[in-house]
Amino acid sequence: MKNIKIKWLNLILHISSGTNTAKNSIVDGGMAKTFGIALKIIMLEAALLVISLPVYIFISPGKFSSNTKEVEKYRLKRIVSLVTVCTFIIIFLVTAVFSGGLFFAGPVSELLQTE
Repeated sequence: MKNIKIKWLNLILHISSGTNTAKNSIVDGGMAKTFGIALKIIMLEAALLVISLPVYIFISPGKFSSNTKEVEKYRLKRIVSLVTVCTFIIIFLVTAVFSGGLFFAGPVSELLQTE
């Protein structure tokens, strides 16, 4: 089990390193190169989100450090982050449901028809 955690951590660090290298190369690039690097950074960050989110959610903070102040700070950051992400998802879903509901309310011709 510990070997799997080390592999995940190495993968996360490898992707973070690639993102940092790409961010540093933006300074040297022209307009076209910068656009390509920006797309690369977006893809790396999305991959990092997919990989690190399960680790962030399912591994308890006590396994990372024995320092209680550090663990409490990590727990607080974790709670705030998860509440923020959940709130964003709920707002997105409610917006999608209500805006989608307007389109399925009926044909536009019926709404505009006057008698």
